[in-house]
Amino acid sequence: SAFCCIGFSDGNLSIVFPIPSKFSWRIQRFLASREFVAHNGIAFDAIVLERYFGTRIKVRDTMSLSLLADNDIRHGLGFQAAYRTDCWEAWKDEHEAADETDLQKLYLYNAKDCEAAVRLEPKLSAIVTTKRQDHLIDREHWLAYVGADMMKRGLRIDRTLAKSILDETRQSYLETVFQLGGINPM
Repeated sequence: SAFCCIGFSDGNLSIVFPIPSKFSWRIQRFLASREFVAHNGIAFDAIVLERYFGTRIKVRDTMSLSLLADNDIRHGLGFQAAYRTDCWEAWKDEHEAADETDLQKLYLYNAKDCEAAVRLEPKLSAIVTTKRQDHLIDREHWLAYVGADMMKRGLRIDRTLAKSILDETRQSYLETVFQLGGINPM
């Protein structure tokens, strides 16, 4: 049967539980009643947990916080954790879990992610507060959920409108080339 791993950490100890999807009804209330800390949790963790357990979780997303804290530097968990905490391992930068098949390595990956995110969140929250951008957190999280829903469901495209826009753009390009005396600006 399919299962989903859920990791928990207090910043010092991380525990990862593999939970078979057949137990989803037991997990729903627990997930729905708490706020979780995760990096890119809205665009990944929330979607996965909703798929497996049928409930949307509330996430305090460290990626969104990192954007508010300092938009000019890298936002990956490995970089942020190494830069702002004592989590020296840039795990995300050196390991791609999507291709991993060894369960023990996946559990370790999950546990290190949890630890790094939990240690990172208070640091980022303090910076966001100092910069007086607290009022933007809910909006950033809401926008991330909108984007995640778009990723999950896809977008309906009006093919007639898309063709019309493409034709207009092509015509505008050709007119520009003609005005430049046949010199192609590309």
